[in-house]
Amino acid sequence: MSKHVSDWQRQHAGFGRLLDLLETQLGLFHDGERPDYDLMLDVMYYMSRYVDPFHHAKEDLAFKRLARQQPSAGAVADALQREHSQIAAAGAELVEELRAVVGGAMLSRRTVETQARAYVDCLRRHIRREEQELFPMLARLRTEDWLLIDSISHFLACDERAMQGYRTLHRQIAAAAGCDCVTV
Repeated sequence: MSKHVSDWQRQHAGFGRLLDLLETQLGLFHDGERPDYDLMLDVMYYMSRYVDPFHHAKEDLAFKRLARQQPSAGAVADALQREHSQIAAAGAELVEELRAVVGGAMLSRRTVETQARAYVDCLRRHIRREEQELFPMLARLRTEDWLLIDSISHFLACDERAMQGYRTLHRQIAAAAGCDCVTV
């Protein structure tokens, strides 16, 4: 297995812990208690500002490269890339709802909970599908393919100051989640 795929699996495990944290807060929300909306917003900010534009973008590059070399992988790669867009849109919408709640807006608890649970369920299904259906095929990419993917994704990355902000946010969320997440 390539280092890239094993790194993505490790990152997916971290995302799973963040989704667990979000689900814990949703459980409080469902039981009529007050969840930590700021923590929920921090998790979603990280998911929408790091995972969507960087993690998923690099996966998309690998999926496209794989589909170019193995046309049989094309349908799955295309579907997963579409899911990346859907996940990003759902995450951005959830961020806006949580921002509104933190800002004092009165929103339907059911609406927020339904949207948040749908986001969590969708992302968990997506991760499973990637790992089961496409990650095994990515092992067929050559070293030069990964070098090309890395070089292109380098231009997708934000500047180092912004990246440091994501690392700081990651550490804060990981500490709140009580996980041993490795810094991105």
